[in-house]
Amino acid sequence: QGDWSSDVCSSDLQGIRPVIYQLISDKQPSDLINKLKISFQQAGGEWKAIEKESDFPKLDIYAPVIDALFGVGLNRPLCPLTAALVNHINKAFTLVWSVDIPTGMGAETFIPGPKIQATVTISFEAPKPAFFLAQNAGSLGKCKIVSIGLHADYPKQHLTQLQVLLQPYIQSIFHPRKRHQHRGNFGNALMIAGSRGKMGAAILASRACLHSGVGLLTAYIPEAYARSEEHTSELQSPCNLVCRLLLE
Repeated sequence: QGDWSSDVCSSDLQGIRPVIYQLISDKQPSDLINKLKISFQQAGGEWKAIEKESDFPKLDIYAPVIDALFGVGLNRPLCPLTAALVNHINKAFTLVWSVDIPTGMGAETFIPGPKIQATVTISFEAPKPAFFLAQNAGSLGKCKIVSIGLHADYPKQHLTQLQVLLQPYIQSIFHPRKRHQHRGNFGNALMIAGSRGKMGAAILASRACLHSGVGLLTAYIPEAYARSEEHTSELQSPCNLVCRLLLE
C-alpha cells in the first residue's frame, strides 16, 4: 500500500501484467490509492486484498516481487501479519525490488525482526543511515540511489551530523604526486593506538593512514609491544612509518 502503486500500474505498458496486493490495515487507504485501484481494475488489472495469511500470493522464481509496503521505513517491528508476509516472500527465492527501503527495515536505526531480502533496493536522493549498519547488509541487495527531483536547497535546510564521502569530493581534494617529490612534501601524522591484546588495530589503522597519502606517520604504541619484534616489524615495514614507545 505504498505511494508507488502508480509505477506498478504503468508497468503494463511494457508487456508486464502486474497483480497488486494491498495489505489491509487499520489505517484507511488514501484517496490516491482508491483512485488508482479503480483505474487499474477498470483497465482489466487484478487488485487483491491481504487480510489474513491465506490471502498471501503464490510465488515462485518466475514471479518477481516489487516491495512497496512502507515508503519511508519503520520505527517499530512489523505486526504479525506483515512479518508473516515478509517471511513468505523471502522463502520464495524470487527476485525482489524494494522501493526506497526494504520492508521491515528502519530508515535510521536497526529494527529487530524479519526484513525483505531484496535483490535490488532503489532508494531516493540519498542513502539512508540504516543502509550502513552491518545488521541490515543482507537485506539491501544491490542498492541504487536515484533522484526524484527534490529541490537542490532541500538538503541544506535539514542539519545532520552524517556525511557521505563521494568520489567527486575525493577527487577535488586528491593531489597526484609528481616526480621527484618525497615524503616531506605530504605532511606528517601521529597515530596513538594499540592496547593489550589489540595491536592488530594499530597495524590496520597505521596502514590505512599511509594508504590515504600521508608523507610520514609516527605511531605511538604501548612499550611492551613496541619491543616485540613481531609487531614492530609489521608496523615499520612501510618506509615512511616510524614507531615510538608509548609508556604504560
